[in-house]
Amino acid sequence: MGDLKLRHYQEEGQGWRAERRPTSIKWENHGPNLILIFGILGSLTAAEGLNRLGSLAAAFDSAGAPFYMVMLMVSVLGAGVLLLALAGKSSRVIKWIMVVLFAGCIVLMLSAPSFPVNVQIFIGLLVAAGATMWIRPAA
Repeated sequence: MGDLKLRHYQEEGQGWRAERRPTSIKWENHGPNLILIFGILGSLTAAEGLNRLGSLAAAFDSAGAPFYMVMLMVSVLGAGVLLLALAGKSSRVIKWIMVVLFAGCIVLMLSAPSFPVNVQIFIGLLVAAGATMWIRPAA
């Protein structure tokens, strides 16, 4: 409903009076922030999966291990960019660079061997790329 707040109306001579003020959450105020938070979580989820997959590839001396580590760095950098956008510091150029990097990682993951962790990585990168597209550049 709302919070009760006591106000003193001294100029009107009415003394103290309780008023109810609305406390509803509006999508316009918090919706884009929630999307950015989901993007951060998706990017960190992809980073965790890439760490596991890259470690597995490195343990067997696979030639794909450096690609997984670069994708890991892109995912962590993307989480940082989304966190900065949440704080209100964003750039249109950085936004689109990150979207292209996320898209490149998604395309590279399509050719990865089929492991259950790939679904985690793929969904995390998709969520992070989608949230990156929601970044509004600072004025």
